Parts: sequence; structure tokens; C-alpha cells
Amino acid sequence: MFNDERYPYAQGPLLEQPNTYFYTRYHGEAFLDAWLQTRSLASMPENISRPSADISQSSVENNAIVTRNLLLDLINHQAEQAYWWPRLVKKFEVKKRLFAAYQSEPPHRPVIESGYQDLDIYLLFAEWLVISYQHQAKLQLLNTLLKVMDTLISQQKQLFPRQQNNIAWLLQQEKVCVSQLQQTVIA
Repeated sequence: MFNDERYPYAQGPLLEQPNTYFYTRYHGEAFLDAWLQTRSLASMPENISRPSADISQSSVENNAIVTRNLLLDLINHQAEQAYWWPRLVKKFEVKKRLFAAYQSEPPHRPVIESGYQDLDIYLLFAEWLVISYQHQAKLQLLNTLLKVMDTLISQQKQLFPRQQNNIAWLLQQEKVCVSQLQQTVIA
């Protein structure tokens, strides 16, 4: 994998040892170039597909919120966007992880034994962030998307072929979102 001190964020075992992103150095345009380089080195299969087209709902256990199901509902506009986006973004931003299940009562603490290694959840979360950013253009959504994509790229060797197709679609969409921001800044 590409190793550049200007963009070291997509390397290592990021699920087990998440980046903190604290005191990120400013490298200006060189930083964006290094970011693009890391993304271009990600393996790109011929077939690409949206995660939500390939991932299905999970069975519901107990009274917990199954994260995969919630994300699919959010993507399909069947859950309350205004309620969930700040909560899910915060949950990811604090630990750089998403658990497979959360308690149904606020503040929706993680069900620790459900684990945080299900990469399908991160793929769905990234898709939802893409969709949300394209509709709302909130910088916080793009910022979180970049971090989720760093995590996914760091896990590429663990991805199944279907998940590789999903990350390829997400990489295209991530570039669209960054381009959208660049156009806003330039205008």
C-alpha cells in the first residue's frame, strides 16, 4: 500500500487501532494529491455496485437496534434522517467504529458483544454518508466519509469480492463528493 507522510491515514489495522486524526498537519494541495494517490492505489474491480444493492437485512435480536438494518432503512428513507445522522456520525467519530447493534433506548449505547468487525456495516455507513452529503452538503458528513473510507481501504485484504465491488462504487462517489466541495470553495 502507498505510504506517504502527507496522507498516512488509510494504513494499518484501523479497526483495532483507529486513527485519532488529532493535530493533522496541513500540506495544502499536496495533501489532496496524496489522498488521491491512496485512493487510486486501491484495487478496482471491473464490476462495481452500491453496498445497499448487495447487503440484506439481518435478523433482529432482543430489543436492540441492528445497525445494518438501520442503515439500510436510512438509505431507503425509511428511518428518521434528522434523528440518526448526528448520532451515528458521533458514534463513529468518537471510537472510529460502529457496532453491529445498539441499545434501543437513548443514548443508544453499543451492544459490545455484537462486535464492530462487520465490514458490511462500514460499507453501508459510507453509502449513507455519500447520499446524505450529496443532499445536505454538510462538511461534517464528508469529513466522516473520508475517515470511514480510510478504514475500509485499510481493510482491503479482508474484503470479499462483493465488498471490493462495493468499495469501488464508494471510491467513485467519494471523489464526486470531494469534487462537489471543491466546486463550492472555488465558486
